[in-house]
Amino acid sequence: MRLMSMTSLVAAAALVVACGTEKNTASVNQSQDTAAAQVDAGGSSSGGTSSGGTSSGGTSSGGTSSGGASSGGTSGGDAVKCSADADCTSGICIAGACSVTCTGLTDCGEGESCSLDNKGRTVCHKPLHNLNIGVKCGHDGQCKDGLKCLGRAYSAQAVCTATCKADIDCPADFECLDIVNEGKVCMERAFCGGCQHDGQCPEGGTCMKMSGGSFCTTPCTAGSTECPRYARCQGGQCVHRAGTCIGEGNQCDPCNTLVDGQCKNGPCLQYGFSKESFCADTCTTSCPTGFKCAQVSQTGYACVPDKPKTPSCVGSIGSMYEVGAVMDDFAMVGMVDVDGDESLVGESPRIIHLSDFADFHDLILINVSAVWCSACQKETKDFKLIYNKYNGAGVVLFQILNDGSQPGHLMTMDLLKQWNQQLKPIGTVGMDPNRISSQWNTGGSSPLNILIDAKTRKVLWKKNGYSFQALDQAIKQFMPKQ
Repeated sequence: MRLMSMTSLVAAAALVVACGTEKNTASVNQSQDTAAAQVDAGGSSSGGTSSGGTSSGGTSSGGTSSGGASSGGTSGGDAVKCSADADCTSGICIAGACSVTCTGLTDCGEGESCSLDNKGRTVCHKPLHNLNIGVKCGHDGQCKDGLKCLGRAYSAQAVCTATCKADIDCPADFECLDIVNEGKVCMERAFCGGCQHDGQCPEGGTCMKMSGGSFCTTPCTAGSTECPRYARCQGGQCVHRAGTCIGEGNQCDPCNTLVDGQCKNGPCLQYGFSKESFCADTCTTSCPTGFKCAQVSQTGYACVPDKPKTPSCVGSIGSMYEVGAVMDDFAMVGMVDVDGDESLVGESPRIIHLSDFADFHDLILINVSAVWCSACQKETKDFKLIYNKYNGAGVVLFQILNDGSQPGHLMTMDLLKQWNQQLKPIGTVGMDPNRISSQWNTGGSSPLNILIDAKTRKVLWKKNGYSFQALDQAIKQFMPKQ
């Protein structure tokens, strides 16, 4: 599989999740791509290959595009042809057509986007990007037109992308970012992505002006736990607890681990359990009060928050996806029993969403496990008992493996296949190498079981540890009455 590797580096003060327990480590060393990040160093994207044996899809200048791109210029209201800005009364020529500036989609014509061009202007334009940018590729690593598959191997979040000069070269829900070791490429906007207007943000989110720029929020229900653990629900939107998504680059300021140059005196790190990213000053032996000097790479040390269980730069981090919250449509690369033989052995990897089960099931039992966890192995062997009892009643099993054969080691496809061969799970089993699911584990122990409504994805029940009796009672309690 020719999929770009994302390098992770573990630092100290990491929260280590163990079966039924949680503990702090004073120092954790890790080799690249084998041990998983509890604190990830910036520069997590490295190497990179392109499908089809060609270089990554081309850049655009003034709105031109790489192979496979959508044709057509931009009208911006006057559709006057041009070859230079001076040819237009507006002073803006995009891809051979005169355009205008915009503050949102309502300023532009039908089918147009409103994006930053390579001169720093927010302008109306017809789609100029390669139409294969954004195609999910984590299951096979394949992209058309020589685009790159950017992301960790077998991550459902990996997408095909191309190089860019400005947002105008990317789809409307992508931004052009200068990525560590990659240069400028189109990256999908998510929570805290940079933006110019609401239409660029995830559905229901807003483009909120903060110190440091304007950033995307995501919708939430007041009083719920639907936001990332380093954010809070404020006015129906998830907002970073630091008050901005990108700080000034000082110790503990928020940052993006993928982007170069956001921190003044050290790397941008990320805690694996909360996904909070922060600037960390480099150190040799000592740090300011409240911080410790920790190893964050094979050769580097930096100051990280020194807190007993949940080190954080935003103070007290919140919970995520407790009872009553509505989950996002989580996706993973994994196996489904397509041939109906009640075995996952031999099934091909595919991208699986929670929403895939909405039409024909009532409940989804989400199980978050680790390969090394004995209690997780015991529950997996018992999946058939649950399946035989409740599959006909509209209950589906959805197991997520987010840790490898040892605590802190990355999950791999080989380990997933071994898991299916040896434990013979039934239902749906996949992997989460980016550890998105680690944010949900407020209790800090494995396994974690979450029962949700299949149609609304509302959390009905949540419990750490394994008890067949507790699972059985929960399913009975929330099964629709016949």
